[in-house]
Parts: sequence; structure tokens; C-alpha cells
Amino acid sequence: ADEFAKQAHPESYASYDEATAAKLAQAAGRTEAALDHIERALALQPAQARWQALAAVLELNAGQTAKAIAHLEHAADLEPQHAAHYVALGQAQMAARYHSAAVAAFEQAHKLEKNQADTLMLLAEAHRRNRDLRQAKHFALRAAKAAPHAVEPLMLQAELALQEEDGPAAKGLMENALKLTSQHPGALKILAEALKRMGKYEQAIRILEQTKNIAADPRPFLISSEQLILERRSKEMGPQ
Repeated sequence: ADEFAKQAHPESYASYDEATAAKLAQAAGRTEAALDHIERALALQPAQARWQALAAVLELNAGQTAKAIAHLEHAADLEPQHAAHYVALGQAQMAARYHSAAVAAFEQAHKLEKNQADTLMLLAEAHRRNRDLRQAKHFALRAAKAAPHAVEPLMLQAELALQEEDGPAAKGLMENALKLTSQHPGALKILAEALKRMGKYEQAIRILEQTKNIAADPRPFLISSEQLILERRSKEMGPQ
């Protein structure tokens, strides 16, 4: 039966073999070979959305963002009810700094799958990069409601508060985040920044000093702590 199917639809089986070879080549670190194989798969079955999406993944890994965006747009055209295509498209567009286009892609994904916390977070981040803080705050709040036990929406809300120079709001959000997980380096760093904005240098430095001991990479926290110590000394000395 399989042999008959192969004879009836040879391009389908050949394209599957090429796509499989593309995945294997990529796993082996042979990027050029992977791209060659997926091009052959697409030549055989250009209307196969899976191959369009796979080509985009391989191209993004190769730094070919424009090509990846084109393939993801094609995938979304072929399967317009598949939210994952729009999510991937928006992420590629954000990487290319096409923030307005990314917002549109994430909005389409959101229409297809309502109240997905990850999509709401992406929408918030795209709006932030597009300098629309009002919409960014709106979607960050919705993400927090969709995933009440997740730290990331609270962190994004706090970062948005800091952009608006609202240190107390950022501090309150991070204190709530740290109730969920007391040892989250990212949340602790934002809390330190909020305290600094409020002029509470000693508390901020103490948090950074503690955080460098639990972070996988302590260097950013060590540098931030040293910078904060210098900034505090400069303020204490006043204008020279």
C-alpha cells in the first residue's frame, strides 16, 4: 500500500524526505545543507505550510530574517486558522524591528486563540517596542490575569512602570512577583532598579549583592552593584 501511495504521489513523499533531511542536517550543525534540503522540499510542495514554517526556522538560525518572514507570511496564508504561524511571524518581525507589523501578527494570533498568556505577553512587548505604553500596559495586565502564578507578566508591568518613572508601582509589582518565587534574578534586578529610582540605594545594592550569589551568571549583577555604589557616592559628594 505504501509503495502504491508513493507511486501515486511521488512529490509528497520526496518532499517529506527532503524536509526530514533538512532537520537532520540542522541537528548536525550543517546549516547550508539544511537550507538546500528545505528548498528542494518547497520546490516539490510549495503549498505545504509545514515546510514554509520549517524553512523560516532554518533561515532565522542562519540570520536570514527577511527570507524567514516571507516564508512565515506564506505559511499563514496557507493555514490562516493556525495561530502558531502568526506568533512565529510576529517574533520574526520583532527581531527585524518591524514592530507595527509584529503587533498585527500577534493580534491575529490572539483572535484565533483568546487569552493565551504567552500571546498577550508578546502583544505587550510589541506595543512597548512600538512606543505605545498604554497598550503595552493593557496587554501586560491581561497576561497577568491569564497567568496569575507567572512572574513574567508582573516583571513586564514593572518595567513599563519604570519607563514611566513610577518607582513605587514597580517596587510593588516586584514584591508581588517575589511572593511567587523568592529567588528570581530578573525580578530581583528590577526591584533593585525600582528602589534606586526611589533613592533607596542601600536597599538596591543589598539586593544586587544577594542576587549575584544565586544567578547563573553573576557578572551583570556585580557590574550593576558596582555602578550603583559609584552613583550613590557621586550623589553623596554633590557637584564638584
